Amino acid sequence: MSIREIAEAVHLKSIASIKYHLKILERNKKIKMKPNQSRTISVVGYEFRKAE
Repeated sequence: MSIREIAEAVHLKSIASIKYHLKILERNKKIKMKPNQSRTISVVGYEFRKAE
């Protein structure tokens, strides 16, 4: 999910606001983001598994 898609999903127009909150989550080690790459947010402690 892109930052713009996150903004739309939570009904915010400000991309800066989304980036601010993502940085807080990353600082608190709730998520991990790879710098300079799009769609690289992962939730710490969560492992994605495909449904069978």
